[in-house]
Amino acid sequence: MQLFLLERHDAHEAMLSKEESRHCIKVLRHKKGDEIYVTDGVGMAWRGIIADDHWDATLVHLQERFPEFGEHGKTIRLLFSPLRLRDRQEWMMEKSVELGVTELIPIRTARTDKYQALIKPDRIRTILAGATKQCLRSRIPSLMPEQTIEEYVSGLSARSGLRMIARSDATNSLKTFQDELQSEQDLSLMIGPEGDFTDTEIKEMQAIGFRLVNLGEQRLRSETAGVYGLSAIKLMLGF
Repeated sequence: MQLFLLERHDAHEAMLSKEESRHCIKVLRHKKGDEIYVTDGVGMAWRGIIADDHWDATLVHLQERFPEFGEHGKTIRLLFSPLRLRDRQEWMMEKSVELGVTELIPIRTARTDKYQALIKPDRIRTILAGATKQCLRSRIPSLMPEQTIEEYVSGLSARSGLRMIARSDATNSLKTFQDELQSEQDLSLMIGPEGDFTDTEIKEMQAIGFRLVNLGEQRLRSETAGVYGLSAIKLMLGF
């Protein structure tokens, strides 16, 4: 099964973009009459039949709707300190999509590398879209603007949910929060920089409801910690 991102649609027809059309028709050799699946990237997918197999603008007749196709129904938020190496940062974000993340928030901390990789929104959204299609999800995760930890704390609206911040000296593991992971619909995991959070930052995050969580005995790189934490959450939630 392949999933394609549509460019526009109405109730009965969808058009693939030029790039998606070329991939569908020229690379994967689909043709008129073939059944494919398409998504709008915001939670809806359809089973469709190719009506016009032009490689520049493929037309699809929509047959059956699948709301929230491939989605688990929770908000899973990864907050992370921007990394110095762009390829590692982009790898973490790509894998986060495959592991069920719904929102990515870069948070600049006191110890964030001053030579941090520039986050290019258009490039990242392309990566997120590709990962969404690859793992057969219908909702492309949101990429929020980079902000300082102070900006995040001051702008955080009141909401329920489970908020966790990774800390090597924390006494609670993710298993401690298993019941809340199951019951809460809004989950946040925050990963710090290679130099870790300052004590002041930890206190600020705890003051707005973040709880310390230990991701294991081994010290992990920031990108590994993000992927590991999301993997453990996915395993415990069973999706």
